[in-house]
Amino acid sequence: MNRVANPGCTRALIAVDHTMQGSPCGLVPETVAFAKGEKTRWTVKRSSANGWLMLIAIGALTVGALVYMLDRPAATAYLLPGALSFSGGHHPVFGALGGHLPEFVHVYAFILLTVAISPWPARVLPVCGFWWAVDSLFEIGQHPVIAPTITAALPNWFRRIPILDHIANYFLRGTSDPADLVAVALGTVSAYLTIRLIRKSEVGHATDTQIRS
Repeated sequence: MNRVANPGCTRALIAVDHTMQGSPCGLVPETVAFAKGEKTRWTVKRSSANGWLMLIAIGALTVGALVYMLDRPAATAYLLPGALSFSGGHHPVFGALGGHLPEFVHVYAFILLTVAISPWPARVLPVCGFWWAVDSLFEIGQHPVIAPTITAALPNWFRRIPILDHIANYFLRGTSDPADLVAVALGTVSAYLTIRLIRKSEVGHATDTQIRS
């Protein structure tokens, strides 16, 4: 006959080991639970979640590049060679969505990439806020009232450095569109939700694996 343990004599100890193991992309802190003398360990691999985030970000950037390759003239993309521009002679592949998709993709992908390589995995909101602010300010900076002031403040040595030499034209020739700001905001929220979903999925998968083992 089995004896029922006295609840008062049963102790549950939850201990969190904050020791990082392996490389910066190795294991996150382990949560070790001891209940009724039995130990259950959940080990979540950051490398797995970060790998998914990087793959999703690369996929998103690929879609953004396709917008420029298929729907926009070569002159609108600084790093796109003319040989890779196929926008002439056909209707836009992405339609009206292509007008704002790059703004969505940029903030979305860079948030995911930043979180994936960040040594502080819990600080997702600051990363989202940083990239939302950067992309929004660049969009607002293209306003015809603001753009001349920004370009006049740029140092002359910017003109001698690749990529930086394009900043003035970006503000002067770009178009400030409220819909682009909406796309940036949606990209930020979508990135945050993606990170939460990927991390939750990895935690659940690791937990199920430990229970079955």
